[in-house]
Amino acid sequence: MNYAYICVLYNSPDAVKTAITAYAAEHKLKIDEFIIDEKQNKVNWEQRELYTLISDKCKVGDQLFVYEGSNLARSTKQILFVLKALAEKKVMLHLTKYNRVYPCGENADTENFIRIMQNIESDFIAKRTTDALAYKSIAENAKPSAVNYDEIEKHKDDIQNFLSKKISKAAIAKIIGCDYIALCNYIAQNNLTTDK
Repeated sequence: MNYAYICVLYNSPDAVKTAITAYAAEHKLKIDEFIIDEKQNKVNWEQRELYTLISDKCKVGDQLFVYEGSNLARSTKQILFVLKALAEKKVMLHLTKYNRVYPCGENADTENFIRIMQNIESDFIAKRTTDALAYKSIAENAKPSAVNYDEIEKHKDDIQNFLSKKISKAAIAKIIGCDYIALCNYIAQNNLTTDK
């Protein structure tokens, strides 16, 4: 059987499905089943559809089509576990983005393996860069939330009492229901101490 594994976290499933189908047609192959995994790639591969596919469905001689290697796992160590599982089942791995086939098992050669790992590593770098830029963009566009110090002011005596009893600021913030940083700022601005 020919399986196509699609991780939808980063890529549009329809675009990836089209790319894999085109690759298969170009090599005169047909995809028998598409497996779409919606779990995040950061989750260990053994807790995703990929593990079920390899351990339960794949048989000797089957072929697994993946758009890019980084869809298999998020770390090189996990990729090696995936390749080992594929080798044990003698499943051929097709990385369609690179137009590469990795024959797992006895026919695997070191040069091909190194090329595949280089492709996967460059995908990891690209994904991490994309993630970092996305987080940076979100952080830059996030507006600081307005702190209502009047609500904290209502608890001024309680705060002073808790501080004198050596209760942590984090615990005080939970007790009065405010943000920890807002509480710390309030304490500093009002010169509240544990000595009173």
